[in-house]
Amino acid sequence: EGLTLFFNGRSISATISAGVMDGAVGRDNLRIDYLVSRADEAMYRAKNDGRNRVAVYGSPDAVAG
Repeated sequence: EGLTLFFNGRSISATISAGVMDGAVGRDNLRIDYLVSRADEAMYRAKNDGRNRVAVYGSPDAVAG
């Protein structure tokens, strides 16, 4: 579901897509750059799957918001 914000008498519609990486999935790769890169991949998958979703790296399904 989208969010409508009002600013200076104008309405602005917004949605959010988020990517999440569970550090337990890659225990051997707990470097921050690795975790952020995987979360970034998940975020773009969420956007490609229809936006306004949350996707978890390593999970085939994005969750609709």
